[in-house]
Amino acid sequence: MEFEDPGPWLLHSRQRVLILLKFSSLLSSIKLLCFSQLARWLSLVVHFVTCLSLGHRLFVLVVNVYEKFGLWYPVRILNHFKLFERFSETITPNPFTVYIMALYENLFGCKPSEVSLTPLGGQAASLFFPRSSMNNSRQFNVLVWNIRGLNSQAKWDAIRTKIDESSCQILCLQETKRESFNNLYLKKFCPKHLNCFAFSPSIGAPGGIITIWNGKFFDGSVVHSNGYCVTIKFLNKMDNSVFHLTNVYGPSQSDAKMAFITWLLNVDTDQLDDWILAGDFNLYRSTDNRKKPGGDTNEMQLFNDLISALDLVELPFNGRTFTWSNMQADPLLIKLDWVFCSPSWSWAHPSTKIQPLDRPISDHIPFVITFGSTIPKSNIFRFEITGLNIQTF
Repeated sequence: MEFEDPGPWLLHSRQRVLILLKFSSLLSSIKLLCFSQLARWLSLVVHFVTCLSLGHRLFVLVVNVYEKFGLWYPVRILNHFKLFERFSETITPNPFTVYIMALYENLFGCKPSEVSLTPLGGQAASLFFPRSSMNNSRQFNVLVWNIRGLNSQAKWDAIRTKIDESSCQILCLQETKRESFNNLYLKKFCPKHLNCFAFSPSIGAPGGIITIWNGKFFDGSVVHSNGYCVTIKFLNKMDNSVFHLTNVYGPSQSDAKMAFITWLLNVDTDQLDDWILAGDFNLYRSTDNRKKPGGDTNEMQLFNDLISALDLVELPFNGRTFTWSNMQADPLLIKLDWVFCSPSWSWAHPSTKIQPLDRPISDHIPFVITFGSTIPKSNIFRFEITGLNIQTF
């Protein structure tokens, strides 16, 4: 849809534009003094009229605005448009909001959120308008925790606290000790944004795994699910990248550990691009992972052979050597929780970090995996204000 410049008559009258600007500034002062909702909206409307009336010549008049009012005014206009954009996205679209946003995009070739005002050297400023979507870089957090049962208010409260603390978009829990889950039960410990899940039921008292994620950022599909793990193929909606996350709960019984290692050794890793495994493996790699003497060296060797055979890379915990305690006065401390990744993951997400959190409950510590997602950079059009000094511009 094409829109014409709504107010070309204003382009020929700098004085009228400056009057509008001064009036808007006065309304903003009134708004700060009396907090009037009417003054707030009237100020916003005047900002809209001012910007849209300038049309394609906004660049020319911004120079005079800088001279008269300084850099703060263009920033204020831009921030008001960004506010309006966010407002229009949270309500049911109506002809007014649709027209305003469509008109803005038609005039300037982008959304308000895609514009930045940046000072340049000796110049007052330059305007940057991306030709396509704005560049974005976002960090995602995965909260991982062996909770040792989900059947008490204390556990629900502890999980919700750690979700808030970690700001996670994905939650991986082990040893849930539950045979089933539904959305109603998830509300006991999950905020609304964690709205998608896949789980493996417990068999008897022990076991049980669940992975919960934010459907706004990720589409998830189950690759395989059993008593040892739940593997999800995630599509990152921000950059359309795909990765695989395996939520692991290894058995604690010695005879079952061999079956777990054998199963994991036979997993078809060719289909698991950008693969990361995290959780309670109930295994450790060396005596250094155990505070007191002892341990089964055969299990250590099998675990290390497994890691080598799958070509996995260990991701270290930041500032924490052990992840499990037997909760005694003189505790036995062991590292049973691990995070491994494929080489392709380490290439795609080289800044991945593992941050342990305080343990409010359970005998395992919770920890957060942080990794980044970067939107490919778009071409940027730069408008230099010095060009306005050229008569033929």
